[in-house]
Amino acid sequence: MWNKKVVRGPDIVSEMIGKTEKNIRYLFADAENDQRKHGDQSKHHVIIFDEIDAICKMGGSTRAAEVARHRIVQQLATKMDGMKALNNILLIGVTNRKDLLPEELLRPGRFELKVKFSLPDESGRLQILEILTDKMENSFLAPDVNLQELAARTEKYSGAELEALVNSSVSRAFNRASSVHPTKMGFDEESFKITMEDFLHALHPLAVQA
Repeated sequence: MWNKKVVRGPDIVSEMIGKTEKNIRYLFADAENDQRKHGDQSKHHVIIFDEIDAICKMGGSTRAAEVARHRIVQQLATKMDGMKALNNILLIGVTNRKDLLPEELLRPGRFELKVKFSLPDESGRLQILEILTDKMENSFLAPDVNLQELAARTEKYSGAELEALVNSSVSRAFNRASSVHPTKMGFDEESFKITMEDFLHALHPLAVQA
């Protein structure tokens, strides 16, 4: 059985002295308590630390900020070293700025296994768009929506950026449908359609308006 925590670096970081270190200790607390209570029968714990680089770029470039960064990195490194004794925890750090991570965190025994995920190619972007629009395809996507063309137009887009594109298109279509009868609550779902123009507007708003 696995107990999973997903946290974001910016949510861990605090301007209050000592609060960030406390937040880091809290991440490991459940695994530590389980190990003390159940030993080898402890549940396995997975911590997914998204935007982990946030702990390395907080507070500016003053001497005090450098000291705070060092203290926070050392707290995380200490907890990672303790994982060897726990043997019931897996820590996964996610970042798109590996260059910001200090060497202390990347040395053997800490984040020694590194996996690089490149941006999706056109085929991958098409698959992501198909997944994101799958539930709306039959009822909400207008016939003129061409996902293949959108995949070709979104070079260097990440999965998150493609999701934002879809959400922006849905929002524009919703606002348009709602404005048809501004005095009525809701709108007619039967006539609600997300068009290719909605997607193109999300891609290039000024060009479409022109």
